[in-house]
Amino acid sequence: MSLVLSDEPWQDIGFKRRPKYGAFFQRFRRPWRVALEDAIAREMLILFTGAHIAAGLARREQIEELISIYVGGPDGSSDLWKSFGYASRTETENHLDMTFPWF
Repeated sequence: MSLVLSDEPWQDIGFKRRPKYGAFFQRFRRPWRVALEDAIAREMLILFTGAHIAAGLARREQIEELISIYVGGPDGSSDLWKSFGYASRTETENHLDMTFPWF
């Protein structure tokens, strides 16, 4: 997950750095831009997770645990799902559950 939050992957696809805006400033930004950045962050998360599983760095049995970390943080008490632009915790869980069956 640290790859998604670092600047390098974003620079590889043409951004100057990873977009970092708080909830207050998001309201003043163009909605299509916010939606695009959120979609890219979600896809990077899915891609890098898949790459870790394919490389053997994570096991398929760990997918449920990874999803729970992506949703609630390492201790389960935070709303990490908001960082990826999801509307709710349930939407995050459903999207990630649908995404990872191919593993």
